[in-house]
Amino acid sequence: MDTPFIPLVSNQFSSTLTTQFLADSAAQDKFVKALVDRSVQLGVPGINVDFESLAGSDRNAFTAFMTKLTSYAHLNSLVVSIDLPRGSVKWNHLSAFDHEKLGSLVDYVVIMAYDQFWRGSTSAGSVAGLPWTDGGIQEFLSYGIPRDKIILGIPYYVREWKLDSAGALQSNRTLLMKDIPALLASKSTKQTWDKTFEQYRIEYQEDGFTYIFWLEDEATVKARLDMAKKYDIAGVAAWRLGYDQADLWKLILQNK
Repeated sequence: MDTPFIPLVSNQFSSTLTTQFLADSAAQDKFVKALVDRSVQLGVPGINVDFESLAGSDRNAFTAFMTKLTSYAHLNSLVVSIDLPRGSVKWNHLSAFDHEKLGSLVDYVVIMAYDQFWRGSTSAGSVAGLPWTDGGIQEFLSYGIPRDKIILGIPYYVREWKLDSAGALQSNRTLLMKDIPALLASKSTKQTWDKTFEQYRIEYQEDGFTYIFWLEDEATVKARLDMAKKYDIAGVAAWRLGYDQADLWKLILQNK
Protein backbone atom coordinates (compact mmCIF):
# COMPACT_ATOMS: atom_id res chain seq x y z
CA MET A 1 0.00 0.00 0.00
CA ASP A 2 1.31 3.45 -0.89
CA THR A 3 1.91 5.75 2.07
CA PRO A 4 -0.18 8.92 1.66
CA PHE A 5 1.72 12.18 1.79
CA ILE A 6 0.44 15.70 2.40
CA PRO A 7 2.16 18.67 0.72
CA LEU A 8 3.41 21.43 3.01
CA VAL A 9 2.58 24.98 1.91
CA SER A 10 4.83 27.73 3.27
CA ASN A 11 5.08 31.51 3.09
CA GLN A 12 8.89 31.49 2.73
CA PHE A 13 9.08 32.88 6.30
CA SER A 14 8.44 36.35 4.82
CA SER A 15 6.22 38.64 6.89
CA THR A 16 6.33 41.36 4.18
CA LEU A 17 5.24 38.99 1.41
CA THR A 18 2.51 37.56 3.62
CA THR A 19 1.16 40.98 4.64
CA GLN A 20 0.88 41.94 0.95
CA PHE A 21 -0.80 38.62 0.15
CA LEU A 22 -3.29 38.91 3.01
CA ALA A 23 -4.27 42.40 1.85
CA ASP A 24 -5.11 41.15 -1.65
CA SER A 25 -8.40 39.23 -1.76
CA ALA A 26 -8.13 38.43 -5.46
CA ALA A 27 -4.63 36.96 -5.00
CA GLN A 28 -5.91 34.78 -2.17
CA ASP A 29 -8.85 33.50 -4.21
CA LYS A 30 -6.53 32.64 -7.10
CA PHE A 31 -4.06 30.94 -4.75
CA VAL A 32 -6.71 28.92 -2.90
CA LYS A 33 -8.30 27.68 -6.12
CA ALA A 34 -4.96 26.76 -7.72
CA LEU A 35 -3.68 25.03 -4.57
CA VAL A 36 -6.80 22.98 -3.90
CA ASP A 37 -7.43 22.10 -7.55
CA ARG A 38 -3.82 20.96 -7.97
CA SER A 39 -4.01 18.91 -4.75
CA VAL A 40 -7.13 17.16 -6.04
CA GLN A 41 -5.40 16.53 -9.35
CA LEU A 42 -2.40 15.01 -7.56
CA GLY A 43 -4.69 12.78 -5.51
CA VAL A 44 -3.23 13.81 -2.14
CA PRO A 45 -5.46 13.54 0.96
CA GLY A 46 -4.86 17.04 2.26
CA ILE A 47 -2.78 20.19 2.71
CA ASN A 48 -0.49 21.26 5.56
CA VAL A 49 -0.18 25.03 6.08
CA ASP A 50 3.09 26.27 7.59
CA PHE A 51 2.99 30.08 7.54
CA GLU A 52 5.55 31.56 9.93
CA SER A 53 7.04 34.94 10.98
CA LEU A 54 3.69 36.69 10.47
CA ALA A 55 3.04 40.22 11.69
CA GLY A 56 0.70 40.37 14.68
CA SER A 57 -1.36 42.99 12.85
CA ASP A 58 -2.29 40.32 10.26
CA ARG A 59 -4.13 38.20 12.85
CA ASN A 60 -7.68 38.71 11.53
CA ALA A 61 -6.58 38.66 7.88
CA PHE A 62 -4.78 35.35 8.35
CA THR A 63 -7.82 33.77 10.02
CA ALA A 64 -9.98 35.02 7.13
CA PHE A 65 -7.55 33.49 4.62
CA MET A 66 -7.56 30.16 6.46
CA THR A 67 -11.37 30.24 6.46
CA LYS A 68 -11.35 30.60 2.65
CA LEU A 69 -8.74 27.88 2.17
CA THR A 70 -10.33 25.38 4.55
CA SER A 71 -13.80 25.94 3.16
CA TYR A 72 -12.75 25.23 -0.44
CA ALA A 73 -10.51 22.34 0.63
CA HIS A 74 -13.36 20.71 2.54
CA LEU A 75 -15.66 21.14 -0.46
CA ASN A 76 -13.12 19.02 -2.31
CA SER A 77 -12.79 16.44 0.51
CA LEU A 78 -9.27 17.51 1.48
CA VAL A 79 -8.01 17.45 5.07
CA VAL A 80 -6.39 20.68 6.28
CA SER A 81 -3.72 20.82 8.98
CA ILE A 82 -1.88 23.86 10.25
CA ASP A 83 1.44 24.21 12.08
CA LEU A 84 1.24 26.69 14.97
CA PRO A 85 3.99 27.85 17.33
CA ARG A 86 4.11 26.89 20.97
CA GLY A 87 3.66 30.31 22.53
CA SER A 88 2.13 31.70 25.69
CA VAL A 89 -1.50 32.20 26.65
CA LYS A 90 -0.43 35.55 28.19
CA TRP A 91 0.60 37.15 24.91
CA ASN A 92 -1.15 34.97 22.34
CA HIS A 93 -3.73 37.69 21.64
CA LEU A 94 -0.90 39.86 20.28
CA SER A 95 0.31 37.23 17.81
CA ALA A 96 -0.85 36.54 14.25
CA PHE A 97 -2.35 33.21 15.24
CA ASP A 98 -5.85 33.07 16.69
CA HIS A 99 -5.51 29.53 18.01
CA GLU A 100 -9.15 29.25 19.12
CA LYS A 101 -10.60 30.23 15.73
CA LEU A 102 -8.00 28.38 13.67
CA GLY A 103 -8.49 25.27 15.79
CA SER A 104 -12.22 25.32 15.05
CA LEU A 105 -11.62 25.68 11.29
CA VAL A 106 -9.01 23.06 10.44
CA ASP A 107 -8.90 19.29 10.89
CA TYR A 108 -5.55 19.08 12.70
CA VAL A 109 -3.27 21.49 14.55
CA VAL A 110 0.43 20.63 14.83
CA ILE A 111 2.12 22.18 17.86
CA MET A 112 5.58 23.36 16.84
CA ALA A 113 6.86 22.39 20.27
CA TYR A 114 10.48 23.29 19.57
CA ASP A 115 12.70 26.38 19.45
CA GLN A 116 12.18 27.11 23.14
CA PHE A 117 15.75 28.33 22.76
CA TRP A 118 16.43 29.21 19.14
CA ARG A 119 19.05 30.65 16.81
CA GLY A 120 18.40 34.21 18.04
CA SER A 121 18.39 33.39 21.77
CA THR A 122 20.84 35.36 23.93
CA SER A 123 21.47 32.49 26.33
CA ALA A 124 21.96 28.75 25.95
CA GLY A 125 19.15 26.27 26.49
CA SER A 126 17.24 23.30 25.12
CA VAL A 127 15.26 23.53 21.88
CA ALA A 128 12.40 21.77 23.66
CA GLY A 129 12.62 21.09 27.37
CA LEU A 130 10.16 18.38 28.39
CA PRO A 131 8.24 20.50 30.96
CA TRP A 132 7.94 23.28 28.36
CA THR A 133 6.66 20.76 25.80
CA ASP A 134 4.09 19.43 28.28
CA GLY A 135 3.00 23.01 28.92
CA GLY A 136 2.53 23.48 25.18
CA ILE A 137 -0.07 20.71 25.02
CA GLN A 138 -1.85 22.23 28.01
CA GLU A 139 -1.74 25.62 26.29
CA PHE A 140 -3.38 24.32 23.11
CA LEU A 141 -6.03 22.44 25.10
CA SER A 142 -6.80 25.66 26.99
CA TYR A 143 -7.70 27.31 23.67
CA GLY A 144 -10.52 24.79 23.34
CA ILE A 145 -8.87 22.82 20.54
CA PRO A 146 -10.20 19.25 20.74
CA ARG A 147 -7.70 16.56 21.74
CA ASP A 148 -8.39 14.58 18.57
CA LYS A 149 -7.18 17.55 16.48
CA ILE A 150 -3.89 18.16 18.29
CA ILE A 151 -0.58 16.73 17.00
CA LEU A 152 2.64 17.17 18.99
CA GLY A 153 5.69 18.30 17.03
CA ILE A 154 8.96 16.60 18.01
CA PRO A 155 12.42 18.07 17.21
CA TYR A 156 14.91 15.80 15.50
CA TYR A 157 17.67 18.33 16.12
CA VAL A 158 19.40 20.19 18.94
CA ARG A 159 21.12 23.55 19.19
CA GLU A 160 24.79 23.49 20.10
CA TRP A 161 26.05 26.60 21.91
CA LYS A 162 29.63 27.90 21.81
CA LEU A 163 30.87 29.82 24.86
CA ASP A 164 34.19 31.56 25.44
CA SER A 165 36.44 31.09 28.50
CA ALA A 166 34.40 33.72 30.40
CA GLY A 167 31.16 31.85 29.67
CA ALA A 168 29.91 34.45 27.18
CA LEU A 169 27.86 33.12 24.27
CA GLN A 170 29.73 33.31 20.98
CA SER A 171 27.52 31.49 18.50
CA ASN A 172 25.27 28.48 18.00
CA ARG A 173 24.51 25.93 15.33
CA THR A 174 21.89 23.30 14.51
CA LEU A 175 23.03 19.76 15.18
CA LEU A 176 20.98 16.99 13.58
CA MET A 177 19.89 14.10 15.75
CA LYS A 178 21.47 11.53 13.39
CA ASP A 179 24.87 13.25 13.76
CA ILE A 180 24.91 13.29 17.57
CA PRO A 181 26.26 9.73 18.16
CA ALA A 182 29.34 10.37 16.01
CA LEU A 183 29.99 13.68 17.77
CA LEU A 184 29.71 12.03 21.20
CA ALA A 185 32.12 9.32 20.09
CA SER A 186 34.69 11.81 18.80
CA LYS A 187 34.76 14.23 21.76
CA SER A 188 35.55 13.94 25.44
CA THR A 189 32.13 14.93 26.73
CA LYS A 190 30.67 15.47 30.19
CA GLN A 191 27.03 14.46 30.62
CA THR A 192 24.91 15.83 33.48
CA TRP A 193 21.18 15.59 34.18
CA ASP A 194 19.42 18.95 33.91
CA LYS A 195 16.30 19.02 36.10
CA THR A 196 15.05 22.25 34.48
CA PHE A 197 14.76 20.76 31.00
CA GLU A 198 14.54 17.10 32.11
CA GLN A 199 17.22 16.23 29.58
CA TYR A 200 20.93 15.41 29.65
CA ARG A 201 23.21 18.40 29.20
CA ILE A 202 26.29 17.56 27.12
CA GLU A 203 29.46 19.62 27.41
CA TYR A 204 32.91 19.42 25.85
CA GLN A 205 35.95 21.66 25.45
CA GLU A 206 37.80 22.45 22.23
CA ASP A 207 40.34 25.16 21.29
CA GLY A 208 39.64 27.14 24.45
CA PHE A 209 35.86 27.16 23.92
CA THR A 210 33.09 25.29 25.72
CA TYR A 211 30.36 23.65 23.64
CA ILE A 212 27.03 22.61 25.20
CA PHE A 213 23.75 21.13 24.03
CA TRP A 214 20.78 19.31 25.48
CA LEU A 215 20.52 15.75 24.22
CA GLU A 216 17.77 14.46 21.94
CA ASP A 217 17.80 10.67 21.63
CA GLU A 218 15.48 7.68 21.78
CA ALA A 219 14.72 8.41 25.45
CA THR A 220 13.51 11.97 24.78
CA VAL A 221 11.49 10.86 21.75
CA LYS A 222 9.90 8.14 23.91
CA ALA A 223 9.12 10.75 26.59
CA ARG A 224 7.37 12.91 23.99
CA LEU A 225 5.40 9.94 22.66
CA ASP A 226 4.34 9.15 26.24
CA MET A 227 3.27 12.78 26.64
CA ALA A 228 1.03 12.54 23.56
CA LYS A 229 -0.52 9.38 25.01
CA LYS A 230 -0.97 10.98 28.43
CA TYR A 231 -3.10 13.76 26.95
CA ASP A 232 -4.81 11.40 24.48
CA ILE A 233 -4.10 13.69 21.53
CA ALA A 234 -4.28 12.78 17.83
CA GLY A 235 -0.61 11.92 17.36
CA VAL A 236 2.89 13.25 16.78
CA ALA A 237 4.82 14.86 13.94
CA ALA A 238 8.55 15.52 13.62
CA TRP A 239 10.80 18.23 12.23
CA ARG A 240 12.09 16.75 10.17
CA LEU A 241 12.46 13.63 8.03
CA GLY A 242 16.14 13.00 7.28
CA TYR A 243 17.38 14.46 10.57
CA ASP A 244 16.73 11.12 12.29
CA GLN A 245 18.50 7.79 12.58
CA ALA A 246 16.74 4.91 10.81
CA ASP A 247 16.44 2.84 14.01
CA LEU A 248 14.35 5.59 15.61
CA TRP A 249 11.36 4.43 13.55
CA LYS A 250 11.43 1.05 15.26
CA LEU A 251 10.90 2.82 18.59
CA ILE A 252 8.08 4.95 17.17
CA LEU A 253 6.26 1.99 15.62
CA GLN A 254 6.57 0.02 18.88
CA ASN A 255 4.99 2.92 20.78
CA LYS A 256 2.14 3.76 18.41
